[in-house]
Amino acid sequence: MVRTFVTILSLFLSYSALAQVSYQFMQALPPETEDLRSVDQKYFGIYKSDASETTYEITAAGIFARNLVIHSVSREMVRETSKYRIQGDFIFGVHETDSLPCVLEGEYYYFGVERRDTIVAGNSQNKLRKVSANEYLVSFEEQGLFTPCLITFSGNSMSIRYFDYPVDELIFKSIKSQQSTVDLGMNTIFLLPTLKEWKKLDRSKMFGKAIDFKRSL
Repeated sequence: MVRTFVTILSLFLSYSALAQVSYQFMQALPPETEDLRSVDQKYFGIYKSDASETTYEITAAGIFARNLVIHSVSREMVRETSKYRIQGDFIFGVHETDSLPCVLEGEYYYFGVERRDTIVAGNSQNKLRKVSANEYLVSFEEQGLFTPCLITFSGNSMSIRYFDYPVDELIFKSIKSQQSTVDLGMNTIFLLPTLKEWKKLDRSKMFGKAIDFKRSL
């Protein structure tokens, strides 16, 4: 009986030790820093990358992400409704004033519709704050918690690094205000750093590999 209890306890402790750790911030970053609507005007433009399907549009109004969403309509629907019309490699009727390139595969015509999502602008709960002359942090908000993303500009280039960290690194150890909860093997730690604690963090270990974008001229 004792041996069985010890075995179960050992398994429980092993499971707890292997629980994955996730970090979230209880405030936008950096702390005690002004929220911005957009970046400096010299960085405005359209940014594209061969490594990403997302195009970023940065203007005085804010930061927006543009993606091409693939839709389809059947040949039967085109025949039986007056809404759509096919002419060559274009489909009419998706937009009131314009046609879109389309491809016929089997019984379906496929076409792409651009979607424009707000990253920072207007009533968005995401926060944009300046880190240095050419660096900004976007803190993505979800249910009152924030996940940071680092944006760096250099000439006509922009790089984006998403929040990522090695699981064996205690890079947030210096932050005194921490809360944690464990659910289904996931240990979530909520961080509330002071400005002084934030400045001491090693940002090189907080973010993953950079995705590089070029500004369209």
